[in-house]
Amino acid sequence: MPAPPPSSSAPAERAWDPRDVDDLPMAPDAVAAALPAYVDPPDEAPALATKPMAAAVLSVDRRGGRVQLLGVDGSWREVRLPNAHGRLALSREELSPDGTRLAALVDDGIEVWHLPTGDRTVLPLPSGFEPWDFSWIGWVDGDSLLLDDLRGGWRIDVISGAVDEVPYPTGMSFGWALDDRGAVVEVSDPAGDSVLTDWGGGVQRRVDMSPTGHLSSIQARDETIVGTSYENDGFAVYVADRTDLAPRHRLPVRDHEANYSNWGLSTVGILDDGSVLLWVAVPSRRADVDGWRIVRWDPATDRLSVVTRSEGDPTGGLTFAQDVLQ
Repeated sequence: MPAPPPSSSAPAERAWDPRDVDDLPMAPDAVAAALPAYVDPPDEAPALATKPMAAAVLSVDRRGGRVQLLGVDGSWREVRLPNAHGRLALSREELSPDGTRLAALVDDGIEVWHLPTGDRTVLPLPSGFEPWDFSWIGWVDGDSLLLDDLRGGWRIDVISGAVDEVPYPTGMSFGWALDDRGAVVEVSDPAGDSVLTDWGGGVQRRVDMSPTGHLSSIQARDETIVGTSYENDGFAVYVADRTDLAPRHRLPVRDHEANYSNWGLSTVGILDDGSVLLWVAVPSRRADVDGWRIVRWDPATDRLSVVTRSEGDPTGGLTFAQDVLQ
């Protein structure tokens, strides 16, 4: 009996199963060295106001108005935020790139904490600010914030309090990020045209997302875009060219019961060497989830490794000081 003809199709990519995350090796110590191998948020921590710290590498939203900060020296501090159950039910905080400031969006303003002194400044919301369910803040640089609302964005100087209304991100943005130079990239509502809008250089440029599928959880650095997409042959993490979103690398992910595309896997940042940090929720036989991991994906080799493990609540918000991670 003659042998069947060889298949002309390329071999299927093997998808990584995040449920096996604890089978991965640990990353070298030099990778995101400011992150410890294990993160264990304490039940209580000294107040930042009474015991300042030089800088933090991450913040953890412990709910109920409590935000804890993990210092670059491995110590913990805590700040208390008002209106824990108000209109913006979860506090929305963000560490500055150098980890020396924490900004938190609350019901009636923006609180900015200076970690080296423990001082707190309260900035009023801009006149004309129109909040929506997903209003967020991000650091343009060490001294200025970007706040979005129903109509667009506001750039706020945290030193002087000066406010400028800006056209980015566009109102009710489906998701946005700031690159390492403070420029906005944002993705459209999936109900409309599937485009990424890039404001690099201060000029609006719309890029068709069909090469990757509709992206979410985006990051931008230099000429690279990273994000997740569940289109184009299943859930995957993409590294794409910023000019046209041509995929450079793709990590297929086994999306068990859609847990990972819905919430259980997101991007954290892009390191100087081009590797990508991912946040991954960990399933448990005892409960729905049992902590989280920070995973490094090296697109050049497709190797995966664990940078940080935690048994902390994976549903609490985490933010990272991007420059400190490098």
